[in-house]
This record gives sequence, structure tokens and C-alpha cells, in this order.
Amino acid sequence: MLLKVLRGHLTAMPTFMVFFKNKRIVLFDTLLEDYVPMNEKKDDNADGDQQATDGEDNVSDQQATDGEDNVSDQQATDGEDKKENEETLSEEKPEMNEDKKNRKIGCNNEEVLAVLSHELGHWKLNHILKNLVIGQVNTLLCFMVFSFLMNRTELYTAFGFQTKSIFIGLIIIFQFIFSPYNELLSFCMTVLSRRFEFQADAFAKTLHQAEKLKSALIKLNKDNLGFPVADWLFSAWHYSHPPLLERLKALGKTD
Repeated sequence: MLLKVLRGHLTAMPTFMVFFKNKRIVLFDTLLEDYVPMNEKKDDNADGDQQATDGEDNVSDQQATDGEDNVSDQQATDGEDKKENEETLSEEKPEMNEDKKNRKIGCNNEEVLAVLSHELGHWKLNHILKNLVIGQVNTLLCFMVFSFLMNRTELYTAFGFQTKSIFIGLIIIFQFIFSPYNELLSFCMTVLSRRFEFQADAFAKTLHQAEKLKSALIKLNKDNLGFPVADWLFSAWHYSHPPLLERLKALGKTD
């Protein structure tokens, strides 16, 4: 299923959606190279630049023809030298800048297939089901603790309330009492999510998509203006996905 997003200059990652027996892998249009609006704008600008260049060449040729009839031989010689210098400078421009200007954002078909292999790995390894079970168990435990604490008078008194109220209890327990637990749970889920990402990458590698997946990850990182280097402690606490260099290193390992 292809879904169009408004973020024309950012690349949205694919999403795996499951509802009972219905399974969908959602691809956003910014992931596909041939569907990205920014690439169409680049092509239009390139055509406009080509037309402008052709127009300038025609005008220059006409002016040069008129000038040859009216100016001296010395001026014609100076014009030829100037033209030769301009051509020399244009030839010395780095090819890297030209490639950077013409490079399209998004992934080609083979790279999209590699990304799909990664998403299929999440399904094959039951990552979605595991996250769903963890979420349901966490919700059950939270409400069990809430039912145990909601009638404790000292809890309300400690926060300056003289009357019991279920709404006040919800705020106190879920916002303050559960705060340390939520931080610990968030860190554990981050570690688990990173582990799942490595496993999904390994699954794509078993389908012989390692090289294309590495190329896709690099492109997605560039298109999203991501920085490949991250502090290991900061990324371990905050990043639900491993940094780019760690994923490339894991994909490059031989079994």
C-alpha cells in the first residue's frame, strides 16, 4: 500500500500494520525515488536550465555574429581568449558537485525491496506480536497497581488533598508514582527495539539483500539529514533504532 505524505523533503520509513488476519506494509511516497515530488522539481529545473542555456547560446551566437562585423580584430581575439578561459574553468569543476546536484532522493526498486525484506523480518520473527503482548501486560500491571493504591488515604494526604477522587488518583499515580517505572520501562523497550532492528536486518541478509539494504540505509540517513555518529550512551537511552554505522557494521559481518 502506497501512502502519500506532505513532507516533500523528508523520507518516511515504511510501517508494518497488522489487524487480526489483515497485514499491510505501508510505503510512503517519499521512500520511492520515482514518486518523490522533489525529484520532479529537480527535473523541471533541469529542463528549464537547459532551455535557458540554449537561449543564451542562441543570443550569444547572434551577438557574436553582429560583433564580428562591427569590432576590430583585437576585440575578437580578446573575446576568443575569454571564451577559452571560461571553458577551461567549467571543465575544472569537480564531478562530485554535479553528482550531488543531480542525485535524487529516495530509494530505487532494488533498495526498496531490501527495505521490504527488513520489514518482513519483523513479521517473520514475531516482533509485532511480542510488542503487543508486552504492551498489554504493562497496561494490566499498571491498572492493578492503580486499583491497589487509589484508596490509600496517605497517598492523597502526601500531595495535599483531603478528599479522594479517581481523577486525582489517576494523575498522582500515573504521573508521579509511575514516573521511575516508566523511565525504566522506556529504556528496556528501547533496548528491545534496537535488538529487533538488528534481527530484522539479519533476516534481510539471509535473503541476500545486505548490500542493497546498506545502500538504502545510507540514502535514508542522508535524505533525513541524519548524523551517522552518535554517543553510545546517549543513543542507547534515546534511540529506538541503532545508529547507522552500527547497522552497517552488523550487516557487513560474515557468518
